[in-house]
Amino acid sequence: MANLTGPKGPGEPKTKGARPVSDKPVVVEKREKIQEKQLPSVMEQEPAVKGDTFGDVPSMQGRQVRDLPAGQGDGQAGGSVKARLHALGLKGGTDGLIKTAGADAIRYSTVPGGRILHGSLAIESARSLAKLEGVVRITGDLSIQESVLKSADLLVLKSLTEVGGRLTLEGNASLQLLDAFENLERARGIYVGFNPAVTRVTLPKLREIEAALIFEANTALTEISLPAFTKGGLYVHVHDNQALTTVLLPSLSTVQGELSFLDNPRLITVRLASKAKPASVGALELQKNGAATFPLLFAAVVKS
Repeated sequence: MANLTGPKGPGEPKTKGARPVSDKPVVVEKREKIQEKQLPSVMEQEPAVKGDTFGDVPSMQGRQVRDLPAGQGDGQAGGSVKARLHALGLKGGTDGLIKTAGADAIRYSTVPGGRILHGSLAIESARSLAKLEGVVRITGDLSIQESVLKSADLLVLKSLTEVGGRLTLEGNASLQLLDAFENLERARGIYVGFNPAVTRVTLPKLREIEAALIFEANTALTEISLPAFTKGGLYVHVHDNQALTTVLLPSLSTVQGELSFLDNPRLITVRLASKAKPASVGALELQKNGAATFPLLFAAVVKS
């Protein structure tokens, strides 16, 4: 697994032996000021998105499927969101995301066809969605959590084609259809979980994910349709969706890590790839679903 902590910062102690004791006074205040000058700003730390190139994604190789929180054992929707966002590649959980959005550390640039929002944004109300009017690309993360938004409120997102970071839809009690992302083509990671009223998820133009794609514990969800989805990134998990009957991934060609359908007691139809062109996956898990096997699921496990 990749080192998620990164190199030691300038303020961390060295380990190359102890220095001799000196009777000279240590000017702590001056040293701290120097260190402050060395720290980059929030905008400088933000991963850049250039054309079709995404920033580096922390490796999740070796992670076991049940490392992610399963079901609603914590007793409240969204209670384990930090762990799940960490799996999507976001260091620091939601704290960093909300802090960035709360400080309104975003800016816009204009491109043909719309605007680019530089930064990350947490949406909690319909009023917040006004910041996404005409936005075609978000360079950071987009989080819609624990909101009272309705499906119609999300129509402002129809212009969105790319999320350079993670798209998180969690714990939204009033959402019923997730069809507003009709032009979304790519994202670093997508998490859809604990949305009790969502019945259908349709992402007609989504083509690729760099990190994780997760559908978890959406109790009313019956269908997931991703007709253009080809590249699965680090892993694709469909877990604990009690009403789910159908998953359509006809164009899937690659999942770098694990493809997993687990604890979906009514799932009987999975259409994935084709017999002539089966999807290449790092691992495959099919357990505790409505059917033990899926005749239209074509996947070949290829060990890296």
